[in-house]
Amino acid sequence: MLTRSGGGVNCFGNMIAIWHVCPGFVYPATQTLGGKRLGLPGIQHTSGNKHMKMPNIDHATIVLERSLAAAPSEVFAAWSDREALLDWSAPGNGWDMVYRAFDFRVGHTDVLTFGPIGAEPYINSVHYHAIRADQFIVYSSTVSHENGLLFTGTVLLELVETVSGTDFRLTETGFYFDGDSPEGHKEGWAAMLDGLAAYLARDLRAA
Repeated sequence: MLTRSGGGVNCFGNMIAIWHVCPGFVYPATQTLGGKRLGLPGIQHTSGNKHMKMPNIDHATIVLERSLAAAPSEVFAAWSDREALLDWSAPGNGWDMVYRAFDFRVGHTDVLTFGPIGAEPYINSVHYHAIRADQFIVYSSTVSHENGLLFTGTVLLELVETVSGTDFRLTETGFYFDGDSPEGHKEGWAAMLDGLAAYLARDLRAA
C-alpha cells in the first residue's frame, strides 16, 4: 500500500481543489466555490402530507485542454505510474491519499482513498477500458463517501505529439450527485493539470 500525505495546495477562493487522475480528483461535498457550496439543493416534492427530498443529479460533459512541454511518452508515464501520480496529484497539507489497489491495465481497477487526516475518506474507483501508450486512456470512475455516491462517469485522456511537446485533452462525461458538481470537477481538473505541467517541467529541468 503506497501513501502520500501533504503536498501542494491549489486554492480557488476558500476552496481546496483535489482529484485523482483515474478519477480526478474531485471535490468533497463540504467544499465551496467563491463562498457558495458546490452542487445544487435537492428538490422538495409533496405527496399528500409527506415531503420527500429528491436527490439532485446533474449530467454534464467537461473538456479541458493543455499544451505541455513534454513528449507524449513523458505525459503518458505521468498518468500510468503510481509514484508519479502520487507526486503530482497529491492533495494539500492535512490530507492523505492512499492507493488500496493500483493496476494500470485494460480490464483492471485502481482504488484510491483520500481526505482530511482522521476523517472518513472518500473512495475513488477507476476501471480501465482502453489504453494505447502515448496516445489515449479511457476509464470509468466513481467517487463515494460515507453518505453514498457522489460521482460516476467516464474520462478520456488524449495525447497528440506536437513540435513543442504534447497537445493534451481531457473529456469527462458523468453524473454529479448531491454534494458534487460539474463546476467543481472542472475547477479541480484545471488545478491538477497545472500540477501536471509543473511536474513535467520539473522533470525536464532535472534531465
